[in-house]
Amino acid sequence: MLNQLIATHPQIKNPNVILVTDRIDLNDQITVTFKMINSCGECADGQSSG
Repeated sequence: MLNQLIATHPQIKNPNVILVTDRIDLNDQITVTFKMINSCGECADGQSSG
């Protein structure tokens, strides 16, 4: 939710968001979520959303 607000804020151009997780399951979950909303330009594991 916060990422979406940041990404759509008119005064914030080309935002970057970094999430640090300590669990592989959570990392996978977050990656899937970002890909669904198409907000993850470059994920920490090097995967791109599209």
